[in-house]
Amino acid sequence: MYSVGLILKNAREKMNYTLKEISYLCNIEESVLDCLENDNFHLLPDPFYTRACIRIYAKSLNLEPQKLLSLFERVSDNLQEKSPRKAVTKNFASTDTDNIPTWGYKLDEENTNFEEPINKRMVIEEGNMTKKSSKVFFAFLSLALVFLPVYFFFLRDNKAKNRSVYHYDSKKDLSSVVNAKVKTYPYLEEGPVSDNPLVGQLYFIHNVKKLDIVLKALKGESTVFYGTDFQNQEGHLTLKIGDIFRLDTSNKSKVWFRLGCPSNIDILVNGQVIETQAQDTVKSYRVQLK
Repeated sequence: MYSVGLILKNAREKMNYTLKEISYLCNIEESVLDCLENDNFHLLPDPFYTRACIRIYAKSLNLEPQKLLSLFERVSDNLQEKSPRKAVTKNFASTDTDNIPTWGYKLDEENTNFEEPINKRMVIEEGNMTKKSSKVFFAFLSLALVFLPVYFFFLRDNKAKNRSVYHYDSKKDLSSVVNAKVKTYPYLEEGPVSDNPLVGQLYFIHNVKKLDIVLKALKGESTVFYGTDFQNQEGHLTLKIGDIFRLDTSNKSKVWFRLGCPSNIDILVNGQVIETQAQDTVKSYRVQLK
């Protein structure tokens, strides 16, 4: 006659499961499954626990739990007549902790769902730790509510003291401030316009040591004649859209150039712009270091 343990073991081996694998699948410890497969029911805590484990183990192996439970009831009746259950009366307070069985789960009588074992001492200690943590948290919160407004008040006051505010002095000559800045950066100054159109408009560039004149063609095209002055021309060319031409100003304190259509050209003198808009007629320019 087949026993409960033998039926369970044969079913597991047919499904090619190890005891460790089926323990993971049905969420029952290996030691408990080993007791079931070897019919060592007297080592388990009580019949109710054993029935629940048999039911879950059977379902995991696609067996009919009720047949196995009926078979277990007959075996259980014989066990109760022969001997009491040692596992129930065992003193777990002894110092021999290695021999204490760990069943790992507590079963719900109705749905046999597994729960983790509850350690009352751990629950009490965790509750005390939670209370202590709450007290510490509220203590820090109280201190923060007291000191944060004071901190922000002094921080704001300190920033107000250190903030650099410009105070306008009406007695101070504003022109001296403007002149000081002007003396630092390059700037263009319009000079006289010659009566001779070939000589052209004179411009003075300040606060630079060397002339740097760049012509950029923005639209259309324009002829360019250039040299030291209109009587000493060095060359000429035609600038088209996108062309950039830098005049040769090496070892020169003044430069002359003449544009066929100034409105098509941007004139940059050491980064400063000479206005050419609405100038569609030929015009001459002179730039001199100051």
